Amino acid sequence: YCYEDARLADTIVLWGSNAYDTATVFFVAHMIPNLQGATSDEKKANFPKGEPIEAARIVIVDPRISSTVNAAHETGAKVLHLRPNLGTDYMLANAVARVVWEKKYYNKDFLNQHTDMSSFEDYKKKSLELDMPYKNFIARAQKITGVPVDQIEQAAMWIAQPKPGGHWRRSLCLLYTSDAADERSS
Repeated sequence: YCYEDARLADTIVLWGSNAYDTATVFFVAHMIPNLQGATSDEKKANFPKGEPIEAARIVIVDPRISSTVNAAHETGAKVLHLRPNLGTDYMLANAVARVVWEKKYYNKDFLNQHTDMSSFEDYKKKSLELDMPYKNFIARAQKITGVPVDQIEQAAMWIAQPKPGGHWRRSLCLLYTSDAADERSS
C-alpha cells in the first residue's frame, strides 16, 4: 500500500494495528485527513464521475483501547472499534466474511477473474461454514469473539457494502499478525 491508498479509501481497517504509535506520520498525515473529509478533492480527481465521495470510516480491531482508537475518535470520524476476546481474530474475520457473503457485498466478476475458485469453494465450506444457518453461525461468532452481532454486521457493511450507484467500496486493510515483523496490508 502507499499513502494515496489511505487518502482515497472509503473505509480504513486497522486489524491489530496501532498505527498512531507505529506509523504516526502515515496515520496523522494521510489517514486523519481522509477521516475528516479533507481529501475529497483527491477523491473527485481519482474516482469515476458520479461516484459518491465522503469522509472515510475506520474499523479498528483491537481488544485494547489504544492511542489509535482515541485519536480516531478525536477526529470526529465514524469509528467502529471491535474488541474481540484474545485469540479469536480468525473467527471474527470469518464472521465478517460470512456477512459479506450473505449480504452479497462482493463482486462476483472480480472473484471469477482473480480467484482460484476450487480453493475458494474450500474456503467457503471450511471457514464460512455455509452448511450452518447464518443465524447460528453469527450467534456462535458472537459467543466466541465477544463482539456483538450488530458490530460484526456493521463492520462488514462499512468494509464491503457497495456505495450508491453500485460503485464498489475501497477499503484499505492493515493487518498486524504476531508472526509478522511489521504491519502488512491486504
